[in-house]
Amino acid sequence: MPLWRPGLIRGIKTSVPVSNIQDCQSYLDHCRFNEASIESTIFRGTFYELVTKKFLQNQLNCNSLVRAGGAYDNGVDIYGKWDLSRYWNHSVSKISEKEKLLISPRMFEKSTKPILRISREFYEHFSRVKQPKHQISLKSDIDILVQCKNHDTKIPASVVREMIGVYHYHVTKKEELRRTIMFLISPKPLTPQGVRQVDTAQIPIVHCTLTPLLPYSTKKNDIYDLENWGGGILETVYMNGVSRSLLQGLQIESQMELLKAHSKRKSIIH
Repeated sequence: MPLWRPGLIRGIKTSVPVSNIQDCQSYLDHCRFNEASIESTIFRGTFYELVTKKFLQNQLNCNSLVRAGGAYDNGVDIYGKWDLSRYWNHSVSKISEKEKLLISPRMFEKSTKPILRISREFYEHFSRVKQPKHQISLKSDIDILVQCKNHDTKIPASVVREMIGVYHYHVTKKEELRRTIMFLISPKPLTPQGVRQVDTAQIPIVHCTLTPLLPYSTKKNDIYDLENWGGGILETVYMNGVSRSLLQGLQIESQMELLKAHSKRKSIIH
């Protein structure tokens, strides 16, 4: 009877397909087994996607994340959920009882209606405000689509235009538009034209510059151990007008500033 367990077929060790790998250390194990070069474009792209996934999960409170990068990803490298309840709990804790009495739908009418206006959590705190028929959960109903661009140069407008097309390919209903955020993650900032393209986009975009992980040592046995890598520092966060309007009232930008300061002191992998 042939010996079998995950990673073993008929007694012969096999490597897990890259498409099934969802964390950094598993990918390094895969590369060790296949003697893959960490200098290759494929490695840099795949590893950066996995670093981004770890960052989103550990630092931004995202969950149910799946790395889908590959030939058939339809332009989405990572997708999943963004739990915004933590931001709301922090935000509402700073509102006094007197201020709560002043909360009104009118405060939102001058811009795109924010996610808060259709969230159950909002009306749990402000029951006097007229509730919409259809409500969503800040904890479990916010979708994210993520593109990772581990480029050595600034991100041009053409990448942003492509990303907008990807968003519209996946998000086809009005109700989905109000609860789906597009993330662009890269180690380099946008070009001036790229910034203008993001600003004029009619979809919610959040751009984070996240440094890639780099090995402390180039010794063969060291480079395949995640503990010997450092980086993954959040340097900047840029939100376009649509995303700021949708996320109004959650104090996302101020929380991102705190996260940036924390990120500089401690790598996301440690």
